[in-house]
Amino acid sequence: MISNAVNISLIAFDRYMNLHDGQIFSFMVMCVAAAEVSVGLAIIISLFRNKPTTNLGRIQYHNPKKTYATQINRAGASTTR
Repeated sequence: MISNAVNISLIAFDRYMNLHDGQIFSFMVMCVAAAEVSVGLAIIISLFRNKPTTNLGRIQYHNPKKTYATQINRAGASTTR
């Protein structure tokens, strides 16, 4: 929301000064915002793939009974390194 307000003011000053720098800069701001959205969506997708839910209140981040060695044993590899 704030970046859109900045974009509107950049384009307004751009129209007032008869330059195209404000339009170019506002386009760059929109590209950065789109990149931020894509990173956030990638985080949500990876969370959903690894956990059964995307509800942060229901996710258990640390399970003391489940260690790295038991994860390897379930995959069929040996526990020795």
